[in-house]
Formats: sequence, structure tokens, C-alpha cells
Amino acid sequence: MAYADTRTPGSGFLTALFVAAMAGAVLLGFAGAKQSAQAQSLQAQTLQAQIFQAQGIQAQVGPNPAITAVIRTQLDAFRAGDRQQAYAQASPFIQSRFPNAGIFMEMVTRGYAPLIGPKATDFLPPEVGPNGSPIQPMTLLDSSGRGWMAYYTMEQQADGSWRIAGCQLVPLSDGTA
Repeated sequence: MAYADTRTPGSGFLTALFVAAMAGAVLLGFAGAKQSAQAQSLQAQTLQAQIFQAQGIQAQVGPNPAITAVIRTQLDAFRAGDRQQAYAQASPFIQSRFPNAGIFMEMVTRGYAPLIGPKATDFLPPEVGPNGSPIQPMTLLDSSGRGWMAYYTMEQQADGSWRIAGCQLVPLSDGTA
């Protein structure tokens, strides 16, 4: 799926702040190589919470149930062959790029086949994308047992609901999720 630019006015400063903070965190990580992985993870979570707070988003320890419900609905629709329901979970921008459910499903079948009927899925803690959009990571085992990471970019609609604005699939090197 393609990514939509959903920046709101004034979010450039927060994006620049996030990039600068992440660069500083990386440099600090190199400088303090003896620092434990747990401490680095805590720093990253703290930074993420600060970014969420600056944008008025409530930081969460775990996945947002409203977001995971949209993703699960789409995955269930893929499994059931329900093109319309799967298409309904896509953002308006994605729907404009793929003007009907049939064309959308052709794209999914060709480029995102691991999402059709995975054996197992597991949602990880949410992340913040470069433009401030929530990103919901998920591990999955595809129908042949190969492991993948799926990074869903989510877009909140004017009515408060969530839609999928993009998905990046990355194969896991060891083949497990």
C-alpha cells in the first residue's frame, strides 16, 4: 500500500524535534555502548511518550484497541475473501489510488500476499512515524510459516475512526515471527 502524507499544519516542528531527538538518542547509544538494552529501550519509550504528548496523543504501553480492530477487520476480510470489507478499512487516499475493491485486492494479492490468511499475528507496541502518524507494528507467520513484520501507518478520520494509510512488509531474517 502507498503512504499518504497526513501532516497537519504546524507538525513540521514536531517532526524536526523527533528527528533531532532520535539522532541524539542514537549518538548517546554509541557513546554509552555499555548501557543496557533495557535502559535504551526505556529511553526510546520515554522519548516516544514525549512526542505523543507534544502532539496531544495519549501514549500507550500497548497497541490501541481501536487501531488493532481495524487491522484485524481487514485481515479477517482478506481471509474470508470479502473485498468490500477489506477495502473499507483503507484510508481515502489509498481508495483514491485503487478506485474499487477489485483493483485493491489485486494489489494486495500481488504485493501483500503474507497478509492473506496468516497462521498467527501479534501486535507490538505502537510507534510514531516520521510525519507523526501512528505506526502499528505486527509480527505474523504467513500461510507457509515464514515470519514477517508488518508496519501499518494509520490515519485518524474526521469522525475519530481509524483507517489504514499504508503497510510495509519486511521479511524476518530467521524466518520466524
